[in-house]
Amino acid sequence: MPRRIPFRYRVGLLVLLAEIALLTVTAVSLVLGNRSAVTLAGIETRYVPLIELDRDLKTTFAQLTQTLTDAAAAGEEGKLHDADTLRDQFLRRLRMGARTIVDNGGDPTALSVELALYYGPAREISLSLARGTPEGQVAPQAEAMQRAQFAFESHLDAATAPNRERLAAAFEAARESQRASLLIDVAVAIGALLVMALLSWWIIRTTVRSVHAVTAGVERLAAGRFDQEIVVESTDEIGDLATEANRTASRLREYREQIEQQHWISTGVAELADAIAGELELDVLAKKALSYLVTYVGATAGTVHASDERGTQRLVASVGTVGAGAGGSETLKTTLPHGERVMGVLVLELPAPSARAGELVARVRTAIGIAFRVAESRHDTEELLRTTEAANRELEAFGYSVSHDLRRPLRAIDAFSRALVEDCAAQLPPEGHDHLHRITSGAQRMAELIDDLFALSKVTRGEFRREHVDLSALATLILGELARNEPERRCELAIEPGVYAEADPKLMKIVLENLLGNAWKFTSKLAVAKIEFGVADGVYFVRDNGAGFDMQYAKPLFSPFQRLHTDKEFAGTGIGLATVSRIIQRHGGRIWAEAAVDEGATFRFRLAHEDRELASHPVRRE
Repeated sequence: MPRRIPFRYRVGLLVLLAEIALLTVTAVSLVLGNRSAVTLAGIETRYVPLIELDRDLKTTFAQLTQTLTDAAAAGEEGKLHDADTLRDQFLRRLRMGARTIVDNGGDPTALSVELALYYGPAREISLSLARGTPEGQVAPQAEAMQRAQFAFESHLDAATAPNRERLAAAFEAARESQRASLLIDVAVAIGALLVMALLSWWIIRTTVRSVHAVTAGVERLAAGRFDQEIVVESTDEIGDLATEANRTASRLREYREQIEQQHWISTGVAELADAIAGELELDVLAKKALSYLVTYVGATAGTVHASDERGTQRLVASVGTVGAGAGGSETLKTTLPHGERVMGVLVLELPAPSARAGELVARVRTAIGIAFRVAESRHDTEELLRTTEAANRELEAFGYSVSHDLRRPLRAIDAFSRALVEDCAAQLPPEGHDHLHRITSGAQRMAELIDDLFALSKVTRGEFRREHVDLSALATLILGELARNEPERRCELAIEPGVYAEADPKLMKIVLENLLGNAWKFTSKLAVAKIEFGVADGVYFVRDNGAGFDMQYAKPLFSPFQRLHTDKEFAGTGIGLATVSRIIQRHGGRIWAEAAVDEGATFRFRLAHEDRELASHPVRRE
């Protein structure tokens, strides 16, 4: 087994090697850079003053000509004083740079004379125009002034423009020096990097790869993919972290399978109870129960025999022919008890063995037996309710237990990650900090998934009370809270007043929190968001102008863990719409969506036994 070397020592050695290489390259760069700096300093001493002088003189002259033009156009003689000031400023700068102009082959005295030849007539023309003289009277003088201006600008450009041949030669010499320095610098850097690469190869192989593998593994866990283990070569803290993550993945996989199976079974129990609820004719009851079970579990055939108090059986319902299945099929046979009495016998023929079908039958056999007894005696209805409530309490207790067991490994992942940050913060490279941050974020996301899964498992259980619910008030409350949490958002809200429903108030609040919360979230990238809630023809709707989605991918939209956007685009766990769908189903209604990419989405739902007038008008009670 490889010797265990703490992660902090490996990172420390890698950082030390990097520092040595950096110091070597820096020293060589300083020596060679100094040589290039000397060459560039000579160029700067000779040409920078000339370039600055050229810029200053041309800028001042341009301002001077513009001021004369503005004075003539605006009829303001006061601007001519500004022109005089600019002329004096030009002459001062010309005197200060006289030596530089002479070195460049120019004549500053001649430039002063030519400026006077231009400025005198130009000022007189501007003064005349400012005093109202027609332009036609000064046209000859203006042409002569423009020729003088052109001659002056040409001489100024010749006197202050750098000699391009000498400047090019100086820069070529500097570039040659820099190229030589760069070649030496690159050679030294490559040598240092080769030495560093050879010495750090084994560290990178056992550390960086391991961190990457753990990061990828935790991201898979956060995305709900628990089937692939994290494989690392390291035996240090990273190896411990990978082992703990693999244990968590195994538990999460088992938990998800159990939740899905329990949800499937709970849905079957609830829907079967709805299918046979209130039916007091034994034969009709048996046919409804058998038809539902055959369809729900995918059986190929089935029969139900009813037993009287003497134990005599009679066939009361059948689907297909039991015993005609192909090889590999499984036959489930169970009694339908009520207390110590057998009320009947249920037989289902499955195309293949199914553990969850067996558990479902085991869960409903007593309920069907009680329904048979109720159909016979029309008594003991409360027993059926007590049985269903006990099953729900058992499922809820199971959910609490599994949720609690899964949080322990998540806390371990978080603790290991924090230990790495606290012990090795100074030695970790930025990439390492980023990986650890992503591991911690993944653990937090898994905790959110567990909470959402547990909340989803409770939606179809618990007390259900239909009341007169003001949905408009609920929508106003929810959107108001969202707006207070993000006051910088610009959002146009349209809530139809007086929208009511006969529903469970707590469950309907969950529905609107999810639908309006999604509308708020998926419009977050718009400058002005639009969110609308209302009712039309007894159908409630939530509409937004957000990101929307492609309708061809909308089929699994209301299933758990199904998302049409990535976490980088919009955060979420994929549980919200599944929860909404279960609540609407529990109310006996249905929900559907209409959307287009970048054109927003509309979610519509209808509740069972809803009167269209009731949905849009409140009931006043005295």
